[in-house]
Amino acid sequence: MFFTGIDWSEKYLDYCVGNKDNNVILRGRVDNNDDGFNSLLKSFAKEKIDLSEVAVAIESPHQRIVDFLLARGVSVYSVNPKAVHDYRKSRFPSGSKSDTADAQLLSDYLREHQAHLRVWHLEEPNLRQLKLLVEDRDKVVQQKVRLQNQLRITLLEYFPQAVDAFCDITTQTALEFLEKFPTFASTQEKTDEEWKKFLDENRCFHPQARKRFLSAIKCQPINVDEAVVCAKSLFVTTIVGQLTIVVASLKEYNTKIDTLLKTFSDGERFRSLPGVDVIISAKLLVSIGTDRERFSNANQLQSFFGTVPYTKGSGQYRSVHFRFACNKTMRAAIEQMAMASLRCSAWAKSYFAKKRKEGKRAYHALRCLANLWLKVIFAIWKNNTNYDENLHLASIARHQLAQPQGERR
Repeated sequence: MFFTGIDWSEKYLDYCVGNKDNNVILRGRVDNNDDGFNSLLKSFAKEKIDLSEVAVAIESPHQRIVDFLLARGVSVYSVNPKAVHDYRKSRFPSGSKSDTADAQLLSDYLREHQAHLRVWHLEEPNLRQLKLLVEDRDKVVQQKVRLQNQLRITLLEYFPQAVDAFCDITTQTALEFLEKFPTFASTQEKTDEEWKKFLDENRCFHPQARKRFLSAIKCQPINVDEAVVCAKSLFVTTIVGQLTIVVASLKEYNTKIDTLLKTFSDGERFRSLPGVDVIISAKLLVSIGTDRERFSNANQLQSFFGTVPYTKGSGQYRSVHFRFACNKTMRAAIEQMAMASLRCSAWAKSYFAKKRKEGKRAYHALRCLANLWLKVIFAIWKNNTNYDENLHLASIARHQLAQPQGERR
């Protein structure tokens, strides 16, 4: 077996190849492009190294070189950057660091810890596309939140009535209103009938929403310097234009994610969970995957999502700590799922209330509920079955009846 470490940068790939006897066979630098990838393969061929005997360690598995190597039968291992950082300190106490040294460090780390690392597999195209869509959608949501906060703060400076008029300033009605009426003075020329027509055209029929809008528009104006109004209204128009594009993009992302999710049988299983929408289902699918051998028990899944603590023990000392080393994006997703289940699941609502009575804060109780949901998710994922609330309630009842009388709750 030949152990290869690859340290990547935007332009270059530094690599180091060693054997089981800790002898360096190859080292060098290639461009981070297709020509460089082919040069790396030529180096292997020159040394008569069979690609099936090559194991590669890299800190980031989301690089083009990874797909390139996996497609050619090379085993690729994803290494946690923090683990490499700690390993570097044990090898170089002085703190010295270079790309060449990091490549050899990854090679040595792989040789010593290969049995404890997870080999990276080339996922099917639809699953990879779904994963990328979910990741990119989260970035678009972050842009929307940033623009929404900018819009709200700017409106409060000169046009607070617009903030009061809408529950959500990013709705299509609100954005169209701000595009046509960026200042409070521009709204004073319209009559009540014209405003009602405007609301009807934008399909705003809820009585409370209409009442809120009309009440805010008809309130007394505030004294604002004309210079502030002219400057800030232009900024609002700019933000509204950006928000309109972002909101439309989010709708397109949701449509594509929904279409792709329907191609997976696991997507239907995750959608059967109470309160789960398309986005949470997609996040669960791309994080857990379709390989039934990836997680052998529910505890592995809970550790991956970061809902269970970890224990430190030495002699008589024992302490329990919050698990920071996990997929934080997926932990947020499972907590969203747990929050959504409170509206639709009787046992989830009861369990959350019990944890709150025990003195746990709301977030702690929600994480406990998410941890319990992962046991359920693992069961339906492993057994290829959809979730059934009645069956789960019956299972809970049987479990409680099986307990001794004094332990029932």
